[in-house]
Amino acid sequence: MSIRAQQDETLGTQIKRIHEESRGTYGSLNRAVHKRRPAAGLIFHSDRGMEYGNSLFKARLAHLGILQSMNRRAR
Repeated sequence: MSIRAQQDETLGTQIKRIHEESRGTYGSLNRAVHKRRPAAGLIFHSDRGMEYGNSLFKARLAHLGILQSMNRRAR
């Protein structure tokens, strides 16, 4: 296998992992909202993980009226 093919495979594996993590996080958010029924204006604080910066996740928070708060970048 060429170096380029190995790099592509590694990138593909990373993208797949990020997608799976995001899907799990999105599902967890939906289950929590269904169970607890939070009021609009709730603040969701998290680290800067890729799954929390995902556009689908951010759009879902906005749709639910949940404000997103993230840690600052490390220096």
